[in-house]
Amino acid sequence: MTAFKGTFPTVTFTELTDKNAVLTKQYGIFMGCFKKKPPGIMSDGFAKQVTMQLDQVIPYFASLSEHQAICHGLTENPLAMITVKSRETKDRIARTKDNFIFRSGEPSLVLLDVDADDSYGSTKINSPTNLVDIVETILPSISNAAYMAMASASSGIMSTDTDELLTSNCGFHIYFVAQDSSDIPRFIETLFKKLVLEGFGHIKVSRSGSQLLRTVIDGAIKSPERLDYVAPAVISDGLSRQTIDPTLRPGGMLDTVVLKNLTPEEERSYADLVKQIKSDTKEKAATFRNQYVEIKSIELGISKKRLMQVLESADRSVLE
Repeated sequence: MTAFKGTFPTVTFTELTDKNAVLTKQYGIFMGCFKKKPPGIMSDGFAKQVTMQLDQVIPYFASLSEHQAICHGLTENPLAMITVKSRETKDRIARTKDNFIFRSGEPSLVLLDVDADDSYGSTKINSPTNLVDIVETILPSISNAAYMAMASASSGIMSTDTDELLTSNCGFHIYFVAQDSSDIPRFIETLFKKLVLEGFGHIKVSRSGSQLLRTVIDGAIKSPERLDYVAPAVISDGLSRQTIDPTLRPGGMLDTVVLKNLTPEEERSYADLVKQIKSDTKEKAATFRNQYVEIKSIELGISKKRLMQVLESADRSVLE
């Protein structure tokens, strides 16, 4: 582990434990094929607030079991029993935005999540330092903020028989401590847009032909109740894991408020730029969409016309 002497801010977040569900990534070999199984859904467990310095987070994450994860928001009480929304009582709460919040004026973990992406136009990020250097061009004050970086749970899965890398080893998480947690959603959204404006935006075409706007960080990681899968991945026999070493940099908290919202002119430029980069992948998206509809209409017994309407609604963020 690369580390530097210095001070690190203290932060409080929520540890989640489920009695049955596996709350981390799972990988295995089944009938000779490499398979990924998504984490389970938390439905019966508890939430406990934990407080530590940022440099203590690395060994803490490594100590978590497969039935544990964290979220960055906090519940009203330091210890709370967790259930699903339909079974909430006065003693048991659901993992929703109503119950997990970013408290105004209080610090919280803020995550810059980097996923490996080989889509056309994507920017390859080689290291946590590489990403921080990019963000520093937009937010110079980040150079004074402490951070902890580690490989994501899905990174670096290998075959022990062939030494073949089965998942990219380029995915990692960078954690800062935001000075005011209530500003995190705005900060991540604004940073995402400014990165796109700086030329780091691209379109990832999904299997269903959706044009997904991406940049060097995941813009969806900004909600207080969202699970952060930090426990070591569960891997079966025949697999091993090789990842980058965790990295620490001392410093202070990150003042996210310093990053100002886009001006009206910047918002117009952003909209125009998104329209332009989507036009570059329009034909590819149409081909993927038609192929997907051909296959799924047969599998689901839905007409091609109806399935196309559903997918187009989903592209407008309207779920039928």
